[in-house]
Amino acid sequence: MHPVERRLLTASNALVGLTGLGYAAVRYLLTPEDPFAASHPAEPFWRDAHIVSAPLLALAIGHFAWHHGVAYWRDGAREGRASGAIMLGTALPMILSGALIQTAKEDAWRLAWVAVHLVTSAMWLAACATHIIIHRRARRAGRPLPTKGETTASPEKIGAPAAQPVRSN
Repeated sequence: MHPVERRLLTASNALVGLTGLGYAAVRYLLTPEDPFAASHPAEPFWRDAHIVSAPLLALAIGHFAWHHGVAYWRDGAREGRASGAIMLGTALPMILSGALIQTAKEDAWRLAWVAVHLVTSAMWLAACATHIIIHRRARRAGRPLPTKGETTASPEKIGAPAAQPVRSN
């Protein structure tokens, strides 16, 4: 993975994670200053920041699932495979439950989607942190991980027939 790509994924993950934690804190841990208020005054800021930043992470997940995850899996790389599988397994329910929280009409469904979102988001963040640590340790130890040129989702790597060389007579 190119360093710029790595930084973009880390930044989007941090932004969405921090805004999600901020939103959860003001929603579930803080009480409104005004006893007649329905929510804490900071709740709209954290909610909106989380909702607006989440698509950036969703796009980054899709990009890296293909260009990093699938490519490493096809190349047979073992380092980070378990944490990467957990990330892939939690990404879709985390993303979908985040959308379904906003569209649920009944409180019971909203609470169910909130529970799914909180659990999968916590699993995502833990797996992502673990995955980053595994790859950093591998790089520092000098263990060869596939490089950008060796690990691409090229047709040859994903099972599509390779282009035939042009023959000149």
